[in-house]
Amino acid sequence: RGVNAVGRAGLVYDILVFPHQLEAAVEFSRIHTEMNLVLDHIAKPSPGDGVTPEWESGIRALAENPRGFCKISGLVTEAPGGSWEAYDFHPFLDVVMDAFGDSRLMFGSDWPVCLLAARGYDEVVDLAEGWAGVLDSSAKEKLFGGNAAKIYGLS
Repeated sequence: RGVNAVGRAGLVYDILVFPHQLEAAVEFSRIHTEMNLVLDHIAKPSPGDGVTPEWESGIRALAENPRGFCKISGLVTEAPGGSWEAYDFHPFLDVVMDAFGDSRLMFGSDWPVCLLAARGYDEVVDLAEGWAGVLDSSAKEKLFGGNAAKIYGLS
């Protein structure tokens, strides 16, 4: 009843899951088609594992819901031992871009939690901007604010 109330109120429901919980998130999205859903932290994959079939198939299944969105955030805290390089995340970011497209993907810093594995906010922004360097200006605008403003109803 609570989730339905969120949808009826026109609010967004953020989903925070790990890769092994993506199947449940997909089922949830198939039940709650009347509301916008945002997958937080791209489902927290571990860069040490690489892009696994379980994670990728869950991402692609969740993206089948046209009211499903994905937030690029919370990446660095999943790096084994807090050790990472920006390019470690590029394969994951390529998958979510391919699955959700530039109109349903948004950046989020996960600040201040990101400080557990990054020296600062700028380092997390640099990671995303470095990957997004190949995108056209429209896609970058959507990723770094436009899509979030749209989905959360911000002016």
